[in-house]
Amino acid sequence: MNSKTNKLKYMYKFYLPIKKIGEKDWIGKLTDFLEEYDIEPEPLEDKELIKETEERFSWKIPEDMKMFYLKFGATESDDFLYNLKPLEEFSELSDLEWEYVTEYLDKDWISNYIVFAESLSNDPIAINKETNEIYLFSHDPLIYAKIYNDFNDYILANLIDLQELLGDLEFNSEEDKLNFMSEMFSGDNIDYQFRNQKL
Repeated sequence: MNSKTNKLKYMYKFYLPIKKIGEKDWIGKLTDFLEEYDIEPEPLEDKELIKETEERFSWKIPEDMKMFYLKFGATESDDFLYNLKPLEEFSELSDLEWEYVTEYLDKDWISNYIVFAESLSNDPIAINKETNEIYLFSHDPLIYAKIYNDFNDYILANLIDLQELLGDLEFNSEEDKLNFMSEMFSGDNIDYQFRNQKL
């Protein structure tokens, strides 16, 4: 990143109530933040769904994802995480419903991905069961790429999106937004241009 990019996060007024899921008082801080936007946080009603989901996919749900679902997993909002799936709707990327983006990918390889959300264009957003990295699989264009290091970054980025959507954060240009988000949520092998285009 160049010096201009490094300065962008100081140019814009934004607020992240937490830095990491699981930090001290993260539940209270995130609850207060969401309530300021008239979003009523709701915890997961059936906590057995965590265990059932892990057994269904032979997968250990990452701690950040597990903690978020336990405390905020039943939250409903048209403005925040509306495309995040409830645990019972998680699916393997190898399922037939996602064939339109996986037809030419190795079936054994894609079985390592669990779809937990969708993009604005209904493309699957999936977590790698081994690395916990977040990928987006696009149908137009037909490509895939890593978009976040982990679920924590996915949630924090959505907090930024919420502020932009409701007018509390306005970027001067798409280039500024691309550079801002690239600085805020950086990582090895992330396709920043693709992420900005699809999300």
